[in-house]
Amino acid sequence: MPTAPAIALADDSDLLVSLFSIVRALRALHGLKLAEIGLQVGQDDVLLALPQDGTVTVSQLATNASVRSSTISKMLTRLERDGFVVREPHASDARKSTVRILPKGVEIREQALGVRAALDAELARDVDGVAVLALLRSLDRVASQRLSRVRV
Repeated sequence: MPTAPAIALADDSDLLVSLFSIVRALRALHGLKLAEIGLQVGQDDVLLALPQDGTVTVSQLATNASVRSSTISKMLTRLERDGFVVREPHASDARKSTVRILPKGVEIREQALGVRAALDAELARDVDGVAVLALLRSLDRVASQRLSRVRV
């Protein structure tokens, strides 16, 4: 018995709505896979944005992970509670704090990379990789051009 598509694709003239729908579905799937290892969506991005050795300021981490400072603060609270990272006072600026990944965080980061790789492989089995790569490059180019015009 055929299953209903997980994504309600719009007609060809509504590309943006279709892309948003696909992103929501993939984000949900990614979230389910991350939950199996005890992470929430976005926490993997924060862990991956941390240096393997050493520290980074909270503001730099927010920039590296492409999230707002308020968002990073909430994520760090959870990651710190779970023993993945530690926040420490900045060595020379008392107004700042730094973040360091702990051994448990390094382990879960590796698992998160495994989740991404497995999901990538799962998706790649069912699509034409060359066509997808061409589409992604085109969309990235168009979006970057439009965004640069808006930011000027």
